[in-house]
Amino acid sequence: MGNLFKRPIFWAFALLVVLSGIWIAFSEEDFSMPSKQEEDVALRVNETTFTIDYFNVIANQVAMESQMFGGSLSDEELKEMVVERLTQEALLMELAKKEGIEPTKEEMEEAFKDVMDIYQAEDEEDLMGILKNEGVSDREELNEILSSGIKIEKLLEFYEKDIEKVTPEEAKEIYEKEFSQMVEMYEMQDQEINEEDFPSFEEVEGDIIRDLMGQRTGEFIVAKIEEMKEEADVEIYIDIEDLEIESANQEQMQMPIDPEQQQPPQTEQPPIEIEEPIQ
Repeated sequence: MGNLFKRPIFWAFALLVVLSGIWIAFSEEDFSMPSKQEEDVALRVNETTFTIDYFNVIANQVAMESQMFGGSLSDEELKEMVVERLTQEALLMELAKKEGIEPTKEEMEEAFKDVMDIYQAEDEEDLMGILKNEGVSDREELNEILSSGIKIEKLLEFYEKDIEKVTPEEAKEIYEKEFSQMVEMYEMQDQEINEEDFPSFEEVEGDIIRDLMGQRTGEFIVAKIEEMKEEADVEIYIDIEDLEIESANQEQMQMPIDPEQQQPPQTEQPPIEIEEPIQ
């Protein structure tokens, strides 16, 4: 579902928070301390709960990301990273709720049409048949994903007014850096760069400014989420033996990255202090 949203500002934040394509299908319930005997709950963050099945969906995504970068996670490391990711997701939606941000009917319809266009689906039945192969079970789940994505985008727009504006000079600096890197890459490959194939600054200035503003706003929101973590009530109910990780062909998943330029997985976040509930 990584290509559900085409807006640059959305992606700037998605990468920062590491939300894995915005899979935020959660439920909110009023209860104090659910047990695994009473509920199929893997994790609770305040009043947001995540099922064991959903926890495993994200666990498989995180494991795949790690393998793509040539990494390997122990079951305990994987569990901790999924807890961190889902905690971010829950608090992000809490922040949107706190600011009174909700998608309109028109926004939901537009987002659905975008998905139809992306997958070139003939109708809703055709689309859902395609999306089931990507793990979306029904229209209700798709609506949850679309709603969450819209909330995040509107949250970025809501806080953008509080962020220092990007100047044309800053945008120019980014452009020149990108152009310089492109020239270096061509030189390493003994190729000559055709400057006509590289857009002029005037052509991309607006995109650069928009992306930088998205990044700054994303960082602003991440800071707010980090503050919320300090007060969050997080309970973990899933055990290591509950993890169901699909086996993967390492050679097929490995990205063709130059070893000298290889970067570590981008899914790690600063650990949060969470105690397991007393059984």
